[in-house]
Amino acid sequence: MSKRCKFSSKDKLIDAAKYLMWKQNYHQVGVDMICKYANVQKGSFYYYFSSKSDLGIAALEDHYEEFRPKLDEVFSASISPKERYFRFIDLVYDVQKNMSDNCGRVCGVLPVTIGVEISGQDQNLRDTIQDIMKRYEMYHQSALRDMAAEGIVAKDIDVEIVAARIHNFIIGCLVMARINNSLSSLKDEMKSGILDIMNISA
Repeated sequence: MSKRCKFSSKDKLIDAAKYLMWKQNYHQVGVDMICKYANVQKGSFYYYFSSKSDLGIAALEDHYEEFRPKLDEVFSASISPKERYFRFIDLVYDVQKNMSDNCGRVCGVLPVTIGVEISGQDQNLRDTIQDIMKRYEMYHQSALRDMAAEGIVAKDIDVEIVAARIHNFIIGCLVMARINNSLSSLKDEMKSGILDIMNISA
Protein backbone atom coordinates (compact mmCIF):
# COMPACT_ATOMS: atom_id res chain seq x y z
CA MET A 1 0.00 0.00 0.00
CA SER A 2 1.04 3.58 -0.59
CA LYS A 3 2.38 5.45 2.44
CA ARG A 4 0.96 8.73 1.17
CA CYS A 5 -1.98 10.28 3.00
CA LYS A 6 -5.01 9.89 0.78
CA PHE A 7 -8.49 10.75 1.84
CA SER A 8 -10.76 10.85 -1.21
CA SER A 9 -12.80 7.81 -2.18
CA LYS A 10 -11.09 7.79 -5.58
CA ASP A 11 -7.63 7.66 -4.01
CA LYS A 12 -8.71 4.95 -1.59
CA LEU A 13 -10.02 2.85 -4.48
CA ILE A 14 -6.80 3.28 -6.45
CA ASP A 15 -4.67 2.33 -3.45
CA ALA A 16 -6.85 -0.68 -2.71
CA ALA A 17 -6.68 -1.83 -6.33
CA LYS A 18 -2.90 -1.52 -6.41
CA TYR A 19 -2.46 -3.51 -3.25
CA LEU A 20 -4.98 -6.25 -3.99
CA MET A 21 -4.06 -6.72 -7.66
CA TRP A 22 -0.37 -6.78 -6.77
CA LYS A 23 -0.79 -9.18 -3.89
CA GLN A 24 -3.19 -11.53 -5.71
CA ASN A 25 -4.03 -11.07 -9.39
CA TYR A 26 -6.28 -8.99 -11.62
CA HIS A 27 -9.07 -11.49 -12.24
CA GLN A 28 -9.21 -12.66 -8.63
CA VAL A 29 -9.87 -9.14 -7.39
CA GLY A 30 -13.42 -7.96 -7.99
CA VAL A 31 -15.10 -4.59 -7.59
CA ASP A 32 -16.81 -5.69 -4.37
CA MET A 33 -13.49 -6.77 -2.86
CA ILE A 34 -11.84 -3.48 -3.82
CA CYS A 35 -14.68 -1.42 -2.37
CA LYS A 36 -14.66 -3.43 0.84
CA TYR A 37 -10.90 -3.09 1.29
CA ALA A 38 -11.08 0.64 0.53
CA ASN A 39 -14.10 1.06 2.81
CA VAL A 40 -15.90 2.82 -0.04
CA GLN A 41 -19.47 2.35 -1.23
CA LYS A 42 -19.92 0.63 -4.58
CA GLY A 43 -21.80 3.64 -5.90
CA SER A 44 -18.67 5.72 -5.40
CA PHE A 45 -16.70 3.25 -7.47
CA TYR A 46 -18.95 3.79 -10.48
CA TYR A 47 -18.93 7.53 -9.90
CA TYR A 48 -15.18 7.59 -10.55
CA PHE A 49 -14.66 4.57 -12.80
CA SER A 50 -16.78 3.03 -15.53
CA SER A 51 -15.22 -0.42 -15.03
CA LYS A 52 -12.56 -2.40 -13.21
CA SER A 53 -10.42 -1.93 -16.31
CA ASP A 54 -10.53 1.85 -15.88
CA LEU A 55 -9.54 1.47 -12.24
CA GLY A 56 -6.75 -0.92 -13.25
CA ILE A 57 -5.34 1.71 -15.62
CA ALA A 58 -5.53 4.37 -12.90
CA ALA A 59 -3.81 2.01 -10.45
CA LEU A 60 -1.00 1.26 -12.90
CA GLU A 61 -0.40 4.93 -13.64
CA ASP A 62 -0.47 5.79 -9.94
CA HIS A 63 1.95 2.97 -9.18
CA TYR A 64 4.39 4.29 -11.78
CA GLU A 65 4.06 7.91 -10.64
CA GLU A 66 4.71 6.84 -7.06
CA PHE A 67 7.85 4.99 -8.13
CA ARG A 68 9.12 7.62 -10.58
CA PRO A 69 10.77 10.02 -8.07
CA LYS A 70 12.82 7.10 -6.76
CA LEU A 71 13.87 6.22 -10.31
CA ASP A 72 14.80 9.86 -10.95
CA GLU A 73 16.94 9.77 -7.83
CA VAL A 74 18.86 6.56 -8.51
CA PHE A 75 19.29 7.37 -12.23
CA SER A 76 20.37 10.96 -11.56
CA ALA A 77 23.00 12.31 -13.94
CA SER A 78 24.97 13.40 -10.87
CA ILE A 79 25.70 9.73 -10.13
CA SER A 80 28.18 7.71 -12.18
CA PRO A 81 26.23 5.64 -14.72
CA LYS A 82 27.58 2.34 -13.45
CA GLU A 83 26.69 3.23 -9.87
CA ARG A 84 23.16 4.05 -11.02
CA TYR A 85 22.62 0.38 -11.76
CA PHE A 86 23.85 -0.77 -8.37
CA ARG A 87 21.50 1.73 -6.72
CA PHE A 88 18.68 0.63 -8.99
CA ILE A 89 19.19 -3.00 -7.96
CA ASP A 90 19.03 -1.95 -4.31
CA LEU A 91 15.85 0.02 -5.00
CA VAL A 92 14.14 -2.88 -6.75
CA TYR A 93 15.08 -5.24 -3.94
CA ASP A 94 13.89 -2.83 -1.24
CA VAL A 95 10.52 -2.35 -2.95
CA GLN A 96 10.07 -6.11 -3.24
CA LYS A 97 11.16 -6.69 0.35
CA ASN A 98 8.78 -4.07 1.72
CA MET A 99 5.88 -5.46 -0.29
CA SER A 100 6.76 -9.01 0.72
CA ASP A 101 6.85 -8.04 4.39
CA ASN A 102 3.47 -6.36 4.00
CA CYS A 103 1.78 -9.14 2.04
CA GLY A 104 3.48 -12.22 3.41
CA ARG A 105 4.74 -13.29 -0.02
CA VAL A 106 6.85 -12.05 -2.94
CA CYS A 107 4.56 -10.05 -5.22
CA GLY A 108 6.71 -9.36 -8.27
CA VAL A 109 5.86 -6.50 -10.63
CA LEU A 110 2.37 -4.99 -10.71
CA PRO A 111 2.27 -4.24 -14.48
CA VAL A 112 3.51 -7.74 -15.25
CA THR A 113 1.13 -9.40 -12.79
CA ILE A 114 -1.77 -7.67 -14.53
CA GLY A 115 -0.33 -7.84 -18.04
CA VAL A 116 0.18 -11.60 -18.09
CA GLU A 117 -3.47 -12.12 -17.24
CA ILE A 118 -5.12 -9.66 -19.59
CA SER A 119 -2.70 -9.64 -22.56
CA GLY A 120 -5.29 -11.02 -24.96
CA GLN A 121 -8.39 -9.58 -23.34
CA ASP A 122 -8.12 -5.84 -22.66
CA GLN A 123 -6.43 -3.61 -25.22
CA ASN A 124 -6.57 -0.46 -23.10
CA LEU A 125 -4.87 -2.13 -20.14
CA ARG A 126 -2.30 -3.71 -22.43
CA ASP A 127 -1.53 -0.36 -24.09
CA THR A 128 -1.06 1.26 -20.68
CA ILE A 129 1.29 -1.48 -19.52
CA GLN A 130 3.33 -1.33 -22.73
CA ASP A 131 3.65 2.44 -22.40
CA ILE A 132 4.76 2.20 -18.78
CA MET A 133 7.34 -0.44 -19.66
CA LYS A 134 8.77 1.87 -22.31
CA ARG A 135 9.12 4.61 -19.69
CA TYR A 136 11.23 2.27 -17.57
CA GLU A 137 13.41 1.45 -20.56
CA MET A 138 14.11 5.15 -21.08
CA TYR A 139 15.97 5.24 -17.76
CA HIS A 140 18.17 2.38 -18.92
CA GLN A 141 18.78 4.04 -22.27
CA SER A 142 19.95 7.23 -20.56
CA ALA A 143 22.38 5.37 -18.30
CA LEU A 144 23.72 3.31 -21.19
CA ARG A 145 24.35 6.42 -23.31
CA ASP A 146 26.36 7.90 -20.46
CA MET A 147 28.25 4.65 -20.01
CA ALA A 148 29.09 4.59 -23.72
CA ALA A 149 30.25 8.21 -23.56
CA GLU A 150 32.58 7.32 -20.68
CA GLY A 151 33.87 4.19 -22.42
CA ILE A 152 32.41 1.83 -19.81
CA VAL A 153 30.48 -0.04 -22.50
CA ALA A 154 31.13 -0.24 -26.22
CA LYS A 155 30.85 3.13 -27.95
CA ASP A 156 28.69 1.64 -30.70
CA ILE A 157 26.25 -0.06 -28.32
CA ASP A 158 22.64 -0.09 -29.49
CA VAL A 159 21.16 1.52 -26.40
CA GLU A 160 17.54 0.76 -27.28
CA ILE A 161 18.15 -2.95 -27.80
CA VAL A 162 20.39 -3.35 -24.75
CA ALA A 163 18.05 -1.30 -22.56
CA ALA A 164 15.17 -3.56 -23.60
CA ARG A 165 17.25 -6.64 -22.81
CA ILE A 166 18.16 -5.32 -19.37
CA HIS A 167 14.57 -4.39 -18.63
CA ASN A 168 13.26 -7.77 -19.77
CA PHE A 169 15.92 -9.57 -17.76
CA ILE A 170 14.96 -7.71 -14.59
CA ILE A 171 11.30 -8.52 -15.21
CA GLY A 172 12.22 -12.18 -15.61
CA CYS A 173 14.14 -12.16 -12.31
CA LEU A 174 11.15 -10.66 -10.52
CA VAL A 175 8.72 -13.13 -12.09
CA MET A 176 10.89 -16.02 -10.89
CA ALA A 177 11.16 -14.45 -7.44
CA ARG A 178 7.37 -14.39 -7.30
CA ILE A 179 7.09 -17.98 -8.55
CA ASN A 180 9.68 -19.20 -6.04
CA ASN A 181 8.40 -16.86 -3.34
CA SER A 182 11.99 -15.99 -2.51
CA LEU A 183 14.16 -12.87 -2.67
CA SER A 184 17.27 -14.64 -1.39
CA SER A 185 19.31 -14.40 -4.58
CA LEU A 186 17.53 -11.54 -6.33
CA LYS A 187 20.25 -8.91 -5.88
CA ASP A 188 23.09 -11.15 -7.04
CA GLU A 189 21.12 -12.45 -10.02
CA MET A 190 20.17 -8.98 -11.20
CA LYS A 191 23.69 -7.63 -10.77
CA SER A 192 25.48 -10.45 -12.56
CA GLY A 193 22.89 -10.63 -15.33
CA ILE A 194 22.91 -6.89 -16.03
CA LEU A 195 26.71 -6.83 -16.16
CA ASP A 196 26.69 -9.81 -18.53
CA ILE A 197 24.22 -8.08 -20.84
CA MET A 198 26.43 -4.97 -20.85
CA ASN A 199 29.49 -7.19 -21.36
CA ILE A 200 31.38 -5.51 -18.52
CA SER A 201 32.75 -6.59 -15.15
CA ALA A 202 31.88 -5.35 -11.69
